[in-house]
Amino acid sequence: MNQFFRAVRSGTFGGQKAGPLQQWIQCYVRTLYPEAGIEWWSCNDYGGPKDLKKDSPLPVTGTSPEHIHHYACYVRTGNESPIIEVSFVLKNGDMLNLTTAKIFDDRSTCWEICHAIERALDSIFSYEQIPEIVDLAAKLPRKAWWSNEADISEPVHLEQTTTTLAVKTMSGRIIDQRDFAEHGEAAKYYVKSYAEDWEKVLANSRVTLSVASTPAEEIEPI
Repeated sequence: MNQFFRAVRSGTFGGQKAGPLQQWIQCYVRTLYPEAGIEWWSCNDYGGPKDLKKDSPLPVTGTSPEHIHHYACYVRTGNESPIIEVSFVLKNGDMLNLTTAKIFDDRSTCWEICHAIERALDSIFSYEQIPEIVDLAAKLPRKAWWSNEADISEPVHLEQTTTTLAVKTMSGRIIDQRDFAEHGEAAKYYVKSYAEDWEKVLANSRVTLSVASTPAEEIEPI
């Protein structure tokens, strides 16, 4: 089972400019690892020809030499702390650096972050499925865009049926509401995927999940 995200939507960043994906990765890591001591991310604006800048086109998957072969996410030793490198390796052997992060954290956490990024890139480019967890986190109000803590003082309730999911505060404010009835018998799996991602987002954003929330595995037919 993918431990980093469950819910996905159809889409890809392939062939688009690198800037939005660089920003997405930053939000993705901040959502999953809010306590990671990342000092900065680089968007390569002053890098060399093998560094993808914000306006550089992203590679795509395919069979040509210039297409993606695999994703290289690794940790190297920096002057003060570990450095995370995220790159595309093409079929012709070229390596294109997407982004770099300086992080003050233990190396095991750094490698776990690399694995999380690699899983996301594989989903986005190989399967054209973008993880929804970043968009879910963006629905939470925050005092500042960079804040890891949501600006919600009351518990949040996940209201689930076999086809629907609603994320609400105890006072009734709706944060997210979805209906998966169009997926027929598979709808319950969509509900479970989004519910599990919402639980992760709420916990990492320091939001209290109401004990009245219905666990996804206990959903009863309506």
